[in-house]
Amino acid sequence: MADDNASSDVLVFYCNGKKIVEPNPDPRMTLNTYLRYTLWLPGTKKSCAEGGCGACTAMLSYYDDTTKTIRHLAINTCLTPLCSVHLMAVTTVEGIGSTRSKLHPVQERIAKGHGSQCGFCTPGFVMSMYALLRNSPQPSKDEVDSAIVGNICRCTGYRPIVEAFQTFTQDCCGGNSNQAGCCRNRQLTSEEENLGLTNQLYRSEDWMPYDSSQDIIFPPELQLLIKSGTPSVAFTTKDARWLRPVTLQGLFDLMAKYPGGKILVGNCSVGPEVRYRNVDYPILLCASRVPELLQIGVKDDGLFVGSAVTLTDMLSFMQAQVETLPEMKTRFHSSLVELLEQLSGVQIRNVASVGGNILSDRQSSDLRTILMAGGCSLTIATSSASRMVIFDPDFYSENGSPKLEMDEVLLGIMLPFTEKDEYFCWFKQATRQGNDSAIVNAAMRVKISPDLDTIDDSALVFGGFPGTARIATHTVANLRGRKWEASLVDEACASLIDDFTLPQGSRGGMETYKLSLALGFFFKFYLTVTERRSLGSGQVDTNLSSSGLHLTEKVPFESTQLFQDVVDGQMAIDPVGRPKAVQSALEHATGEARYVDDMPPAKNELFLSYVSIKSPHAKIISVDFSKALAVEGVVDVVSAEDIPGINFVKDTGHNVFSGEEVIYSGQPIAGVLAVDEATARRAAKLVKVDYQELDYVISTEEAIEKKCFYPDDLLLEKGDVDLVFQNADQTISGEVKLGTQEHFYLETQTSLVIPGGEHGEINVYAATQDPNGAQMTTSAVLGVPSNRVTCHTKRLGGGFGGKAMSAGSNAARAAVAANKLNRPVRSVLDRQEDAIITGRRKGFLVRYRASFTKEGKLQALDWKIYANNGPWNFLSDFSYLIIRHNIDNAYLCPNTRLNVILCKTNIAPTEPLRTVMSAHSVAMVETVMDNIAAALGLPAEQVRHVNLYKSNDLTHCDVRLMNVTVERCWQLCLQRSDFTARKKVVEDFNRSNRWIKRGLSICPVKYNIHMFQELAQGSALVNIYLDGNVLVSHGGVEMGQGIYTKLLQIASRALGIPMERIHTQNTNTNAAPNNAVTHGSIGTDFNGPAVKDACETLMHRLEPYMRENPKGKWEDWVNSAYDDRVLLSATGYYKVPGEYYRKDAAGWDIYYHCWGAAATEVEIDCLTGDHRLVRTDIVMDVGDSINPAIDIGQVEGAFMQSYGLFLLEDFRMSQSGEILTKGPGTYKVPLAGNIPSVFNVSLLHNSANPRAVYSSKAVGEPPFFLGLSTLSAIKNAIGSARAEEGLTGPFRLDTPAVPERIRMACQDKFTKKIPVPEPGDTKPFFLRL
Repeated sequence: MADDNASSDVLVFYCNGKKIVEPNPDPRMTLNTYLRYTLWLPGTKKSCAEGGCGACTAMLSYYDDTTKTIRHLAINTCLTPLCSVHLMAVTTVEGIGSTRSKLHPVQERIAKGHGSQCGFCTPGFVMSMYALLRNSPQPSKDEVDSAIVGNICRCTGYRPIVEAFQTFTQDCCGGNSNQAGCCRNRQLTSEEENLGLTNQLYRSEDWMPYDSSQDIIFPPELQLLIKSGTPSVAFTTKDARWLRPVTLQGLFDLMAKYPGGKILVGNCSVGPEVRYRNVDYPILLCASRVPELLQIGVKDDGLFVGSAVTLTDMLSFMQAQVETLPEMKTRFHSSLVELLEQLSGVQIRNVASVGGNILSDRQSSDLRTILMAGGCSLTIATSSASRMVIFDPDFYSENGSPKLEMDEVLLGIMLPFTEKDEYFCWFKQATRQGNDSAIVNAAMRVKISPDLDTIDDSALVFGGFPGTARIATHTVANLRGRKWEASLVDEACASLIDDFTLPQGSRGGMETYKLSLALGFFFKFYLTVTERRSLGSGQVDTNLSSSGLHLTEKVPFESTQLFQDVVDGQMAIDPVGRPKAVQSALEHATGEARYVDDMPPAKNELFLSYVSIKSPHAKIISVDFSKALAVEGVVDVVSAEDIPGINFVKDTGHNVFSGEEVIYSGQPIAGVLAVDEATARRAAKLVKVDYQELDYVISTEEAIEKKCFYPDDLLLEKGDVDLVFQNADQTISGEVKLGTQEHFYLETQTSLVIPGGEHGEINVYAATQDPNGAQMTTSAVLGVPSNRVTCHTKRLGGGFGGKAMSAGSNAARAAVAANKLNRPVRSVLDRQEDAIITGRRKGFLVRYRASFTKEGKLQALDWKIYANNGPWNFLSDFSYLIIRHNIDNAYLCPNTRLNVILCKTNIAPTEPLRTVMSAHSVAMVETVMDNIAAALGLPAEQVRHVNLYKSNDLTHCDVRLMNVTVERCWQLCLQRSDFTARKKVVEDFNRSNRWIKRGLSICPVKYNIHMFQELAQGSALVNIYLDGNVLVSHGGVEMGQGIYTKLLQIASRALGIPMERIHTQNTNTNAAPNNAVTHGSIGTDFNGPAVKDACETLMHRLEPYMRENPKGKWEDWVNSAYDDRVLLSATGYYKVPGEYYRKDAAGWDIYYHCWGAAATEVEIDCLTGDHRLVRTDIVMDVGDSINPAIDIGQVEGAFMQSYGLFLLEDFRMSQSGEILTKGPGTYKVPLAGNIPSVFNVSLLHNSANPRAVYSSKAVGEPPFFLGLSTLSAIKNAIGSARAEEGLTGPFRLDTPAVPERIRMACQDKFTKKIPVPEPGDTKPFFLRL
């Protein structure tokens, strides 16, 4: 090992088969940074920087000299220290295949199976699956599911990804079998065949087979080097050291030499600390190669696991012992296996160590809880002695840090065997199933005397309460000597209440819910142990058995996609109506697709990092940049003083930089410019901002209390609402809160601005949905003519509305910096910055009254809606119009009053998010429909159906409805979901199960396709080149919705040439100026006809040459026209015809409507609030689909994102305005494991739309409402649980309906035991907006 004065050791590793020798590795650098910016391998994406999204996944391989095997691990490169890969091999997505050479089967199948939309997550999914195949060439479906639980996709809804990867499994024929059991071999019914439907989205029989022998081999040189002995290494710079000893004594020596050194193995805790908690560890001691810490084996009294053993290796070891050792000895270990299988994603388990989990200062840990309950002991050593301690809460100090001396090391942990009459159970409740930390976890052990049937010993350990873990001391004491009988439950619950009642405002909040979980977990434990002891003797009522205490196991995933086949006689080269993969799907899968931050650094480029404060409202007194400017590598700072034009962003209504006053937490005050990202971020944290706190308002409730409203309520009244209520037959009233939602696109806000052109020209490369808006904003902020600014957008890694406005602000800030220094500037928000700085969906508090007949027919609706609007009254009229036109969903109500009140608060300005406010508007009326059904005791589907719109109905906004297809969608959905028969099955299930309930619901959709008429236009430019190939330019931005692909299909049909001969490069304001923002699902509606117009102009010019030479080829006609000096370039333009619009009294333009229906079955755990989606059937009217594969993908993706809004995505803020849910570790979006076990989608047949190109309809946003069927089904299940307690009628369920809300809505004997908190001045720990 190098000494203090010696130069750094040389880092050696292989990447994609190439030897890499790095003489001066940076100890602070991650592998992700090195891959992307040194080796120029940007296929490995950068997103969350905390190991939670999987976009950065690569494969790490090494030779294990102990087992004499080569190991392949999927890893998160964002957490992996560069120095840790010494003498290892790294494989990235670029290394396994490319479009220029040969694809790997994983890449081909995810691309051609339509598993890629925006494509940003695709390389990560590819590498997770590739790593699995390297370890298991024919994995099981469960192994596939486990391999991708650490990967997030925000676009697809996961179904196509799962199905593409399942073709590799041992029990899948890949669709190449005619066997009846083939999951892709669903036979069409005769009716479906007669209707011309098909279910074939792709031809898997054309896919190349997987041959593991063709994969990259592990470099023999590395194997030889490791066999010859692994030396200790030291990588040093002048201000940091990364040291890896290979003996325990070597570790002790380093600890003595560097007392403040941080010991790590997988970097899973240290990495996020350094990134997000402003922590710096200049000395890092890597213990991953210390043999004494890697011991693992069977001892006389249990299993020993060394502290540096990874969770993956621990799991494999435990699984083997559980399979071979007697059952009674491994009851604790069996529970441990269950936990480890659910703990984090594979990428984390592959590197995270047992010791790291025990020694980290995180308050919540699933592993600690179970280890403490198991009676484990820790072996701790110094260089001269060792000691053994019982692992319990006393091992930690009050601040959560372990009680270890500076010279001590955790060697390992002993996991004791259980005895014959000893029983062990483990429980966990999180916000989301899969890869989520617990709200509360519990591990319980009991030893029962077989002779006396009394409790000899027990351990009840809970996590999620304040502290690292807590033992139910009173309960354990009270249980000792008690007889194991039913009365024990009530006594234990009383003791648990004493043990765990928390004061309101306790850290983490949810005090009542957490206590209910403690009671519920013990009840589950009692019944589970009783049933195991009875061995089926009937001692436990089957209605209350442990099998009825847990959600039923998911059935193997299955799905069907039905859509209209192309008509007989359609030309083979005509792609319209055919399922085509998105244009760049293969490039997504190979990592060749480039996003803004994948662009190579420009010469003299600088990185911009923002300066902000946590206060939600403050007056800026002074800003001191001196410490930041002193950092080596920092070039300058930028602030409002450097803006040559106007300090205002028209698209968002706020300042570029805030110079005098901050009006929301995280608002950018200034920026630091440095030569690289790490330096800029480090320096920005050193800027000192002095400010004076001002009064602020965060929540809607507080705004109402303080009357913080924008002027002028937004009102609508149709009919005589008051008169109807005076004579009402039936009425209900209530209140519901509908929460906000993050966009959570995987590619964060990104811009690269390159100045220095002639005459002040500047190029802006922005991840924006609105290149025109970014161009105009940059022009205004810099004070230069717009014809000097060109904005380029190739593609987005997701948008969902979040890059319509904020992207312009981000580009403007980078432009100000670039203009000041005349150097290129890159601005890339990290995941947490993006959550803090940018806005999100509005949240609402809704008060309503409804009048209706005894049959459930609506008579009047009276709405008072409070919207949390943020600090600016921006687009208020637009907000109101959206709400008023969607508050009816698909229901006719003759009398409606609407009062929308915009609350002025100090949160980040709200922004559009898929359907803008429409989704919440529809949720409002669907809440009323459920509550009307509950009040009348009628089935909700009956109430909904009796109110459905019909053609020629007049809405409350005086819009006449034409071509209404909702009844067709409804009936088809009922039929294809087998709704009536399944409803009886659900009812039978609920009668037979007290604590697990199911719900089934069907909901309709009406979506207004609308746009202010002045924006309803699109333009395009089509160029034909002399070789016959065609380039199409237009104003639409590709963000995963498939607009590039659809427009190529349109051009192909219009020109009569194969789609493969047509290309789109990017969207830029030179080729397609003055285009509207791509949003609202109307990009194809406006840009498609423009492309068609340009193509038709060109075909008109070519017609004489086609007539003259009818047997000629396309190239012949093109060259003949050229020889005749005919222009082979044409612009196209489209504006929506005025007669297509239906204006309401407010001047709002309705273009046409989309319709649909979805039926969803759910299952809930009444004791915890957990749930799963059993089955979903969707019928969606998309007109004549231009591309069924894209449209079905949009339906599925919208449904899952809506499911996230209404059931999972729990946005939280502190009372002081700080966002608490800033990344995947705290903000939970759906995963692949959350999709319905059965997921069927049908596109409505024979539903041509005369008002859009080739009779199609918009599809990106309309299906979003279908996710409300999950919320309604949850309510249905809760209603069944409440009926068990004699509770009937409407009840309140706010959204998101997270487990806390589901469980507390059920109400039962356990919730009644919990003391009601006394009202006081203590505020909740967090706010839900």
